[in-house]
Amino acid sequence: NSLNKNSALYVYPYEDHGQVTRETILDQWARWVAWLDKYVKDAK
Repeated sequence: NSLNKNSALYVYPYEDHGQVTRETILDQWARWVAWLDKYVKDAK
C-alpha cells in the first residue's frame, strides 16, 4: 500500500500456490467478478 493502491492478500487453509478445493475456487471467482464489476464494468 505504499503506492496508495488497493491491495489484498488471501491465504486459504490447505491450499498451495494453486486453488484445489471447490470452496476456494468459488470464492476466488466471486472475488474476480466483484473486482471486474468495480473496476472494469462501467469503465470508459
